Amino acid sequence: AHAQPETWPRVPLVYAQAANADFVEPLLDLLGHAARLRWERSRLPARRVLALAEQGRALGFGLGPTPQRLGQLAFSQPVFFGQLMLISRRERPLSPRSVDELKGLRVCVTRDASYGAELDAALGPVLQPEYTAGDLATRLRMLQGGRCDATLLTHRNDHLQQVEQRLLASGFTPEAFHIAPQPLARDPVCIAVAPQSPLRPYLDRIDQALALKRDAIRQLIDH
Repeated sequence: AHAQPETWPRVPLVYAQAANADFVEPLLDLLGHAARLRWERSRLPARRVLALAEQGRALGFGLGPTPQRLGQLAFSQPVFFGQLMLISRRERPLSPRSVDELKGLRVCVTRDASYGAELDAALGPVLQPEYTAGDLATRLRMLQGGRCDATLLTHRNDHLQQVEQRLLASGFTPEAFHIAPQPLARDPVCIAVAPQSPLRPYLDRIDQALALKRDAIRQLIDH
């Protein structure tokens, strides 16, 4: 990597501990260079990421423009579109084509994380959420132990082999689970901050960097 010029602004940026750092870190490197920004990065619980972005104290990476957030946050253009993958137990495989097909089922989800507008709205009325503060490994343990019927994972693409690799990296045998072949939803993943924040103008630089580096980002997404 090239040395970053000292003249570039230092910008605090936070993203969720549950995010896939092996993908997020190179992506942020790419965007930082293109936007000529030096990130001061922190990985935090999802609740804290949202709070810091809403307070205008840091840019929040990985936030989607849900109806609730649109009044509180300004958003970059989508960095990529997250594919919402449903994981169930091998002995009770689920391959729904819509959220409604999961009605009444228990789903392990990370507290304060957003899974896109449609699914967030379904938690409670349609799906029975089993909340955890933990990472993917925690949710998979809950699923394996029968505390829920399925769990959710947002991935950068819909390549099932890559999703299996994430299960493996979390310490689980992919063969014990069933990954629904069709994503449950496809939602924009953005960088966001409070509209009145002094960090807000950096979103414009990020948008320019996204336009400039679209092909390179696509390669990272498909990799």
